[in-house]
Amino acid sequence: MGGKIYVLLASIFVFAGWNADMEGYSYIPDWMPMCDVLLIIAHNSPQSKAYGWRYYQQLGTLTDQWNAGMRGAKINLHWYKPIKKVTQLVLERNEPRTCKLCKKRKKWCSKKTPYIALGHEPDGTTNCYLSVLQKSGPPMSALRYLSEFAQLLADNPQEVAVLILEDYLGCKSVRNGTHNYTPEDTAHALHELLEISGLAKYALKLDPEHYPNPDRAASVWPTVGYMRQTGKRLIIFTTDPAHALHSPVLNPCVGSPFNTTAWVFNWQMDWQARTCRMNICSPLHRGLLVHSTPPTSIPHNSLFGKLVNWYKRRGAKPAILGVPLEVTDYAQANSFEHIMDRIAAAEKSANTCATLLSIDFVEIGQSARAVHEINKARIAQRSEHILNSFNPAVSRPAITAMNPK
Repeated sequence: MGGKIYVLLASIFVFAGWNADMEGYSYIPDWMPMCDVLLIIAHNSPQSKAYGWRYYQQLGTLTDQWNAGMRGAKINLHWYKPIKKVTQLVLERNEPRTCKLCKKRKKWCSKKTPYIALGHEPDGTTNCYLSVLQKSGPPMSALRYLSEFAQLLADNPQEVAVLILEDYLGCKSVRNGTHNYTPEDTAHALHELLEISGLAKYALKLDPEHYPNPDRAASVWPTVGYMRQTGKRLIIFTTDPAHALHSPVLNPCVGSPFNTTAWVFNWQMDWQARTCRMNICSPLHRGLLVHSTPPTSIPHNSLFGKLVNWYKRRGAKPAILGVPLEVTDYAQANSFEHIMDRIAAAEKSANTCATLLSIDFVEIGQSARAVHEINKARIAQRSEHILNSFNPAVSRPAITAMNPK
């Protein structure tokens, strides 16, 4: 018992001297369960201005986002078959015409092998057509991005992270060159991607007990210390349960171990509201994914944002694919006060502590400061709770959303 108290007091002492700019999240004590730690997730992390996107949700590279306080990302995986830009437009037409560049029928315009790319569109069969338009060029290879992620984990051995894959690799078509692929082919390609990038060796596979079922609540996630000691410091979730079924490194989002607030595709979400709409809310889950992303990610001071405002001042109602375009002041949306309010509202709705905070433009605002303040309060509260548990004469505090069982 004395040893446990010594370790606990030592972790509190280390935390008191923590400098966020120098050490990131390494102050998180080993005894904290991963589901009790709040991490920032960069929403659509690869869709960044630094990577050449014209319509972007982030500003800097993955390393820049990491340095700004993110410890996870949500990315979109698509198949992309490299072709020339004019040919891309021909492929999208329904008429059976011939490509003027190569003088061949449209489905034979390119014989190049498709690769897993980082796109940004809801249809995985289009060969990243909308992504090419948004980027004015071919989408980035997922290998490049994931290799950079693996290097960040290698350079920061005390850090833990989460990666959410919005997986469209099961969307096979002639356009993206995967119409003959089997489910086994796509699952193998994804696993090979994780292996080659170096991420697979850091990936932690959650046990079935960490997922809720109708008969019981989910178990507490592994501790941060366990993840550090085993080297499995990354939890990868995928939206395609088939890819996670037999994978030693992937965890399914479907039936996931966390509750979620409104997903980014829920256009009715009002980021200014102090209430929190829930997509999934069950007392059986252990974690909580909080989205603090406006419906359309357009900074108010960007060229696109100024153009939208110009049209609105003239009475127009600009929209894309039926979605009204709204601009956002991200210094306000990612402000310390708003993030604190957003997390409090989500935890009140879900009656559990927030685990992941998904935001756009992580380098703008003070989201990292807010997250570190929340983690600091949790550590202090849980430390007091643990110390009191060693003294039967001290009454135990009530269990709250910030202090779950």
